[in-house]
Amino acid sequence: MRSKALAAVSLLAALAFAQHTDWASKVRATKTGEELARVANSLPKEIAEDLNVAEEIEIALSSDSDVPLNRENLANQIELRERLSARKSPNDKAGQTAKDILSSPRYKDPGIAENRSLATNAGDRLTAWLRELLGRFRPTAAAGVPGFAFPGLAPLIWGLVAVGFGLLVFLFVRAFRWQWQRKVRGGGVLDEDEPDRSSDEWLLRAGQLEAEGRYRDAVRCLYLACLMRIDEAGIARFIRTETNREHLRRIHDSALKPESIDFLPPTRHFEEVWYGNMLEGQPDLDRMREFYVFLKDATKEVAPR
Repeated sequence: MRSKALAAVSLLAALAFAQHTDWASKVRATKTGEELARVANSLPKEIAEDLNVAEEIEIALSSDSDVPLNRENLANQIELRERLSARKSPNDKAGQTAKDILSSPRYKDPGIAENRSLATNAGDRLTAWLRELLGRFRPTAAAGVPGFAFPGLAPLIWGLVAVGFGLLVFLFVRAFRWQWQRKVRGGGVLDEDEPDRSSDEWLLRAGQLEAEGRYRDAVRCLYLACLMRIDEAGIARFIRTETNREHLRRIHDSALKPESIDFLPPTRHFEEVWYGNMLEGQPDLDRMREFYVFLKDATKEVAPR
């Protein structure tokens, strides 16, 4: 397909070249001064007004006798002028036809877009479709009917565009939240190389991290202390390979959980600090420690295992 396009362009270029050399051939074909004068008077304005061509015309016509060299010089100048015009003129019919052929989707090289991403290609197609759609409903007068237009459809079109943009934003936000939730729920509450600790040990570790100014890690240790306190009270067993949300579900489903205990707020607070990096510092630590103290008192009435 690509070779056909190049062949068509070559044919058009040959035709254009033939057209450019037509006047030069007519000059060379003249035999007398009268014939040369008739051809010179018939030259197109853009050729005849060229300074070099006009000078050669004057030399050839003012000669007392027919000089073949003068006629050949004039023909050469005409050829040169036509070739320069063919290169510079953006409205040249042959050149424009060649451009139209190469720009046609039928002759486009499929390898051109191989390095472009699918998202870029999809975005380009969406933009082109919207531009075409808006162009169809742009208020324009119909042929033969002055003032005929579709101004009432403009709000509808822009409304559809707004809805489409809103849908794209919604999908982006949902994908972002899904990735964040996947990160939150993707692994257990303890790393593989972390040791098991009791609630008191996690509490002690939180104090050490607080003294070092590592408030984010300290909040995590206090949350783990709360989970171990639930385990030690026999409400729900601590399983290191489960996520915080899986622990939360089992705690709330436990028949031994006191009604006063709501484990959702500290779980959300832990996720915001640990996964979302929404850290205020000491206030976060004080808030989690306050819940631990409440939890310790609330579980005293539950018999440990």
